[in-house]
Amino acid sequence: MVGVSISVKDNDTIRELTVDFAIIDGVGIYSQIAGYCYYKQDLIYVKTKYQKIDKVFDFINSLDFNVKEIQSGTYVSNMESNTANLQYIIDGLKSKPYTNDTWIAGHLSWATDQMTFFITLYDMKSSIYQADWFKTMNDYQFEEYDWSYKYDDPDNDIYGPGHIILFCIPEKTGKHWEEKFLEYDFVRWTEISSTRYIIRK
Repeated sequence: MVGVSISVKDNDTIRELTVDFAIIDGVGIYSQIAGYCYYKQDLIYVKTKYQKIDKVFDFINSLDFNVKEIQSGTYVSNMESNTANLQYIIDGLKSKPYTNDTWIAGHLSWATDQMTFFITLYDMKSSIYQADWFKTMNDYQFEEYDWSYKYDDPDNDIYGPGHIILFCIPEKTGKHWEEKFLEYDFVRWTEISSTRYIIRK
């Protein structure tokens, strides 16, 4: 059994509810309905040419949209490069309310003799979170890593470096905002996405 969908009307919007089956006793038998899920097309990815987080913050602050996450942040630390400091920084980053204790990865780079970190930031429309991130960068002696040298053409509209921002937008406005965001000269591409909502019994 792959799934069962039910069409329902939510005000003027027709939604597909998908039945969410539970696995009983871990034997792979779908014999109990655990709830239903549906999707709203209320998100949009925006890939920018910005590699500096202050420019990203200026951009999102200029718009009246919440920000679900900011991806592709890469930082190097000028602290002494060793496993103790690496773990100290990772633990500190994971304790932040805007990292969700999720996508924080770091390693000791043999190429640069520095610690390198890959960080996704969440809910960063908050001015408090933004200020704390600048302080955190200072505390851990972070510099933003410039990926431009890895690209034959850093200004390529599709594949060049930069942050990816996931904006929350009003439902049914995705096509409009795809076009509007592409009017910015620092935006490389946009892509509509959806939120999965779960209704439990």
